[in-house]
Amino acid sequence: MIVELARFLSDCPFLDGERVCVNYLDGAAPAYSLEATKEKGQSRKYTDGGRLLSRKFVFAMRGEYCGADSINRQTAKKCSDIENWINSKSHAGQLPELGDKKTVISCEVTRGFAPDSTASVDARYEAEIEIIFYSA
Repeated sequence: MIVELARFLSDCPFLDGERVCVNYLDGAAPAYSLEATKEKGQSRKYTDGGRLLSRKFVFAMRGEYCGADSINRQTAKKCSDIENWINSKSHAGQLPELGDKKTVISCEVTRGFAPDSTASVDARYEAEIEIIFYSA
């Protein structure tokens, strides 16, 4: 599931042609990574044997960060653009395909990008993405 979601996110036009790595954030900006959270998602069982499930992921980005407000504003705009792209895709019904008799119902940003750690020239920003899907 995480590989399919990373592939889906790699299509975002605001990622500068970079791919989203799984469980690994490159050292140089820009870089992107997707990591599963340890939080157990919700589950609902149906009489047909299917289940409605949710899973949460951390979407991390290494972006420029410095004392210059213009650079920091550009990074903040990029984060906002990525969040908007993910949510607009979900609302338009353009969702990741998981295969394996799983149908994605929604894929949305549930917690927007925020700096997790900063250094002199870059920072790690994290957002939370939740996928809700039906598994037959």
